Amino acid sequence: MAGAFQKSIESGGSDKFTIDEFLTHLVDAEWNDRKERKRERLTRAAGFRYRSSMAELDYTEKRNLDKNLMLRLSDCRWITQGKDISHRDRSSGLRPCGTTLATVVARAKKIPNNYVL
Repeated sequence: MAGAFQKSIESGGSDKFTIDEFLTHLVDAEWNDRKERKRERLTRAAGFRYRSSMAELDYTEKRNLDKNLMLRLSDCRWITQGKDISHRDRSSGLRPCGTTLATVVARAKKIPNNYVL
């Protein structure tokens, strides 16, 4: 909150707001800062081997990745809906996925037709 306050004072942005709007701006800035720090802390604590984002994935034909499926998996609605991710294995049929989405994405070579919701 102090950083947002200092930035607003230096840029003269505080003159554009009423007191209520300025306070709302400061509270929003603090909320966003805490949320971002929590996300960074949890990402570090997870110990992912690779640092990447969904935007950095290579969706070219040779990787055989379905961008729509990957984006659907990344929003994590399947977790809140209580659904599982299963992997279709050619030899034994459908199996529960034993790895996290981040690991699947990091190791992905052929995902789109193998994973179902």
